[in-house]
Amino acid sequence: MNITTSVDSFDKLTGLEWNRVDLQRKTTWLNQTKNGTPRGVPLNYDAMVVLEEQLGKHEQFCFTYQGKPILWEITNSAWHTALAKAELKDFRFHDLRHTWASWHRQAGTSCDELKDLGGWKSRIMVDRYAKYATEHLRVAAARIEDGRGGNVLNLSSFCHVQKEKRN
Repeated sequence: MNITTSVDSFDKLTGLEWNRVDLQRKTTWLNQTKNGTPRGVPLNYDAMVVLEEQLGKHEQFCFTYQGKPILWEITNSAWHTALAKAELKDFRFHDLRHTWASWHRQAGTSCDELKDLGGWKSRIMVDRYAKYATEHLRVAAARIEDGRGGNVLNLSSFCHVQKEKRN
């Protein structure tokens, strides 16, 4: 779910207020961010579904627990319970932001787009957050497979011919 990782921090998510959400424009507005720059955050389909499920539950806050805004203390125990059920160790809430950024890069989101989506001021931060799995390299590796491009040296044939010449 991208809303959990599109916003700058845990506090921005749990303290999200309805007056900062524009469901028609599919955007939420953050006045205070970690880098000091207010910004709009586009909401994807998954985030919209989650927010629409929260409509009418609380007048001010988007996310509540038993009618009260979610605070770190409440979520801390819920977070640790969820981690235990998922059998995850050494996983912080902020790690979701790294996961979100990595998924974006692996899906083909450009560094510049991801920089803006994540609210980072530099591409260096994108590189710090977004890690690739090796799957994306398969496409790059396949670009020079035998039979592609016509001007790519067929190394396996070349090696075979060289071996025959030596014999």
